[in-house]
Amino acid sequence: MTDYHNRDLYAEQIIQADVYNAAPPRPDHRAHGLRALEDGDYDTAVRHLEAAVVDHPDDQVLHYYRALALLGGYRPNQHSADALRKVLARLERAGNLPEARALRTLVNEDYGLSWHKWDVVTPELRALIGEVTVARCREITRHVPAREARTWRELNRRAR
Repeated sequence: MTDYHNRDLYAEQIIQADVYNAAPPRPDHRAHGLRALEDGDYDTAVRHLEAAVVDHPDDQVLHYYRALALLGGYRPNQHSADALRKVLARLERAGNLPEARALRTLVNEDYGLSWHKWDVVTPELRALIGEVTVARCREITRHVPAREARTWRELNRRAR
């Protein structure tokens, strides 16, 4: 009977050791980053989205969100050229996603202040904005306050 009892105790110790030595669960950086972005906590969003991109380097949507977070709630023309190069590099990694292309267009338009020169909305721009979901249009217009830019106005029009 003692052997049976000792084997049970030993088995219980092994189970407990496995529980104590289990690695803590990895944080869901994507979820934390998106929540921080939604809350307007851009620094936290950037940190978590960077970690998420390390785990999933080919995820184009993560690159888009990282670019959005890197803008930090400011319009592109308020950033340095170096900061915008980082944003545009992320958008390049986002590939051909319509929201990434629209955000890239908005960044370039606002940084170059080209909305001072051209106010006409081209059929190409209208078609591009038509590919972006209403939810993504709302995201971009909320986080990138470039109201004078024609791209922003078209995104805002679609968001309504």
